[in-house]
Amino acid sequence: MLARSTQPSPHEARAGSRLSALVGRIWAAATARRDERTLRICEMLSLGDRRFLAVIECDRQRFLLAGTPQNISLLERLEDHAGRKNRASDEDLAEGSGL
Repeated sequence: MLARSTQPSPHEARAGSRLSALVGRIWAAATARRDERTLRICEMLSLGDRRFLAVIECDRQRFLLAGTPQNISLLERLEDHAGRKNRASDEDLAEGSGL
């Protein structure tokens, strides 16, 4: 049997370190005390095992993010309060590109 190493590769470790630094900067900006915030964490849900879902608002746009110890992914740009999407649909993109 071949044993698989649980240690991340040097590339994965650097990417994880950069990602951790980015999350730290986002968290610092979101929690900073100032009059007008443009970035805030609206809601965060722990999924256990250091995984989470978060709704983040930045410049009046809301995003659903998923995070693990190795990765943070944008799952969806959420609808605004009027029920409209903050992103173009696939149909809109196809029409705009002439496909």
